[in-house]
Amino acid sequence: MQPTAINCRFDVAAELPAKTLSQLVRRNLFLAIKEAANNAAKHSQATQLTLRIALAGSRLNVVVADNGHGFDSVQPSQERNGLINMKLRLAEIGGVCHVASRPGEGARSVSTFR
Repeated sequence: MQPTAINCRFDVAAELPAKTLSQLVRRNLFLAIKEAANNAAKHSQATQLTLRIALAGSRLNVVVADNGHGFDSVQPSQERNGLINMKLRLAEIGGVCHVASRPGEGARSVSTFR
């Protein structure tokens, strides 16, 4: 992948409570986050990407958001599997992945795992 001019912001609490995650969970979360960031870098023409990680009770929330040109998340392209793969990866570990976007409004991926 080529370098981009996207500014990245990491929004993570300085101290998170300990939460043990299995190798499968860590791998699937990592690959879903990687896919969301890769999509932003390749397709969005974004100038800002935010990765937010928060622990709410026993629920881990991971948000990847960009300020790019967005897309129709109701009818995404059938030529690519990235969004489907993200959802399948989270489902495999008992989590959920929601992707929201509209043309002209950037994209936001929210992954939740208990």
